[in-house]
Amino acid sequence: MATRTNKLLLGCALGCGGMILIAVIGVVLFFNWLHRPGTLIEPERLLGSDTTGYVEWSLTLDDPATAQAVEKFLDHPQLKNEIRTPLPPEMQKYLMAWQGKRDREQFRRLFPLVAAWTLRPGTEPDRDLHLASVSIQNFGNNMVLADFILGLTARTAENTEGFRKILHQDEAIYQFPKGVRAAFFIRGNDLFVTQDVDTARQAIDRLLAAQTAPRETTPLDTLFAGTSAASTLRGGLTNARGEIFRLWRLAAVDLTAAGEIEALARDLRGATLEGGFAEGGDFAGQIRLQAPSPEWAAAHAAPAAQAFLTGLGYEPLTLSATGAAESDWIRIDFRVKDVPGALDRLLASLGDLPGRAARSRGADEAPAGPAQ
Repeated sequence: MATRTNKLLLGCALGCGGMILIAVIGVVLFFNWLHRPGTLIEPERLLGSDTTGYVEWSLTLDDPATAQAVEKFLDHPQLKNEIRTPLPPEMQKYLMAWQGKRDREQFRRLFPLVAAWTLRPGTEPDRDLHLASVSIQNFGNNMVLADFILGLTARTAENTEGFRKILHQDEAIYQFPKGVRAAFFIRGNDLFVTQDVDTARQAIDRLLAAQTAPRETTPLDTLFAGTSAASTLRGGLTNARGEIFRLWRLAAVDLTAAGEIEALARDLRGATLEGGFAEGGDFAGQIRLQAPSPEWAAAHAAPAAQAFLTGLGYEPLTLSATGAAESDWIRIDFRVKDVPGALDRLLASLGDLPGRAARSRGADEAPAGPAQ
């Protein structure tokens, strides 16, 4: 009897051990799958005959200037969160060093990445439709898992006013509740955000195409071909429908001179952009504006540079720009000083918002003094 009992216990132990082993193997395989690197998008596949604007930005730590900017950003105080514990100082120091190393490793996993932006005409003459995308190689199947979870939580009913899912060629497009002009979809380790579902459908069709269909060279293709392939940031924008001024107005922090800048931009034929990180964490770039004539370019080079400074004069940025005429082009060379420092100042200002709100509430709620 004891022998049979021992055999039964041994069998149960082996069965439980086998189940635990299978569970451990399953967890290991899941995490290996989750952290498997993906592939970076080829953003030029998003271009078509109707595309009027396109910018791509490729960032990799193999580029010394980009790596230096990332390290400088990681050294800023706003990214160093102190761990407060009752442990001895030496142990606390060890924990802070461990946390800092972990945070650095996690941040470096964002690279390499490719970000892209495309523009196409809307249904109205003065409206453009934007599509932004980011492809992060090391996110791999993390994005696939996020897509799966979103698919479970999104509603598929057409008449719902909540967050919902729309299927197109077996890809899920997620649309925000009515009243919010935005939609997005995930494909592999790539995230795409746009203003409308039709633009998302068009992007999916182009990405799923076996190969890019031959098409006639467009004005945007010609502009983009004029940029340097060595630049990490490069792009082009046409102006047949007034796209340059609308894009400036969308980004501008100061619209005081909008009327003058609209009049200046009206005669431009197109624009190109290129640039990249420089030594010391600076970002150096160049904008070229295609003018109607060399004389027009010479007369408007300085106002064009001033319009650039006026529009992008954000408080955290230290920005400089100079304009010069080159035949029938206006060349604006610009430089953003210490980009990691600018991001640090931005984080500091965002972190101070609760304090400002509290101080504002305190002032509003302070009891009135005695009447005189």
